[in-house]
Amino acid sequence: PPVPHVHKQWGKTKPVKFLYPKLIVMNMLSDKKRVIATIVSVLGCCTLLAAGFGMQFAIKGSILNQFNEYEHYDYKVKFDRELNPQADEQVLDALVSNGTRYVALSDNYRATRIGQNTLGIELVCTDLDEVNDFFTLNDAATGEHIDSSRPGIWIHQKLSEYYNVQPGERLIIYDSRLNPYEVTIAGIYKNNLGFYSFISPDNYVSVFGEEPEYNSYLLFTNKNGPINLESDIGQIEGIKEFKNNIELREYYLDLASSLDALAILFIAMSAMLAYFILLNLVSMLINQKKKELTIMRINGFSLWKTINYVAGELAVCTLIGIILGLICGNGLEMSILKLLESDQIRFERGIQWNGCLYAALITFFFTALISAPVFRKIKHLQLTDMTS
Repeated sequence: PPVPHVHKQWGKTKPVKFLYPKLIVMNMLSDKKRVIATIVSVLGCCTLLAAGFGMQFAIKGSILNQFNEYEHYDYKVKFDRELNPQADEQVLDALVSNGTRYVALSDNYRATRIGQNTLGIELVCTDLDEVNDFFTLNDAATGEHIDSSRPGIWIHQKLSEYYNVQPGERLIIYDSRLNPYEVTIAGIYKNNLGFYSFISPDNYVSVFGEEPEYNSYLLFTNKNGPINLESDIGQIEGIKEFKNNIELREYYLDLASSLDALAILFIAMSAMLAYFILLNLVSMLINQKKKELTIMRINGFSLWKTINYVAGELAVCTLIGIILGLICGNGLEMSILKLLESDQIRFERGIQWNGCLYAALITFFFTALISAPVFRKIKHLQLTDMTS
């Protein structure tokens, strides 16, 4: 039988292709302090970026989610009968003549006591099923529309978290004459901004012993636009509030845009960290490997393969630093957001993947940008560098 071609087995490159990974691991284990310092510097850079971008996306996401998912009416009109006893009829005529779709509210600010804490809420009495088309009321526990038949008041999610109160517990609401009324918490609804608390007309009567006085409307405009509506409402005396929901959303987004400066600050800080620390570490790596790199060039290794020998170690350190930095950055972001929240504001929770992507890409870009000039030194290595 023919003799097998054993020599072909020796010609395969299978053992050779694992050479660089083994060398990278050996080099990293031989100089652990420098490797740890490199990973920590990349980690710090990525942490700042992930936290900055994460806060930016979380806060803007909360605002957009509030007006896209929950508070999606076009206008809110609020009037005062003491200033104009005919305001209710005049506003209603303007809404009907402009072809709007609306729901009536009793909207009043009330002092409230939860445990030992006194705060203000905006108590809204309306049909909890009908208002759902204008202001979505979803149970925070189930994600479904709230059960309007439950007795008591519905408070928003952040109020429950901030004061650690749950459905079934009781709170005290004061009327305009500061008479106290005990109210049961019927449930908790999802919300990001504001301090609305909702109660049905039947529950309002059972708690306060009187019929609610409606003083507001939420409305959708017709397809022809709100031009006549704005002029008609503007001519009525006693209007306390006439809010365009789009303008309100833009107002909140403008406030949130101030965080753009914070993101820029974090980028600048991470760039300085990368420049002053990572540049020294990469230079240290080249100087330590100068003899080995020179021998590789003498023995015919191309410039690209020689650079890959040291770049591989830096790439591994960068990858580890980015992964750890994203974890730390998200933790830092959530800690800062909790400090910024109040009993009226709840920011988006969870990982901001867009922020993580931007942080990882910018960290990688900083590392590559700083390393490129140092790697150029390999091209100019001389025999004298073996003894330097």
